[in-house]
Amino acid sequence: MDEYIREGARKNSALIRKMQGQPEAHATAEAKGGSHQQEVRAHQHHILKCWPEYFEAIGQGRKTFEVRENDRNYQEGDSLELREFEPCKRCDGSGRMWDCGDKMECVQCGPSHGEYTMRWLFCKVSYVMKGGSFGVSPRHVVMGIKLPANHQWPIAVCPNGEVSDPRRA
Repeated sequence: MDEYIREGARKNSALIRKMQGQPEAHATAEAKGGSHQQEVRAHQHHILKCWPEYFEAIGQGRKTFEVRENDRNYQEGDSLELREFEPCKRCDGSGRMWDCGDKMECVQCGPSHGEYTMRWLFCKVSYVMKGGSFGVSPRHVVMGIKLPANHQWPIAVCPNGEVSDPRRA
């Protein structure tokens, strides 16, 4: 009976992936004698906000890790596009401010809660340590990141407001 249930679950998962437009070729631990399913996916490209002090440290090569909430299933080999973002001074980029102990909407910064500086960096995820140990929240990951070999600092901002993209060089 258990085998019948597992086979039905496998077929349902394949059907859901097909409906969502995801590739059908997924490796499973079950095919290797295991009892749980493990999906293999292509490397993904993530576009992320990065506050100026961290952006500067990464660009200089002093910060070689990134701590993030694991809401995107970060994996080794993924690429990150870190866009420098100057958060609103009043709400600190959260969109909420604390006045007299009351949490209120920030009316000064608008919906973005800050502004992009028109500088960005590209890097690869070289290692992922999932949370749940060493004091890292289970919802977070610590990623080792590596800048491309042709990385130059400081980054040049083009006169038209676009950032030079090292992928096109």
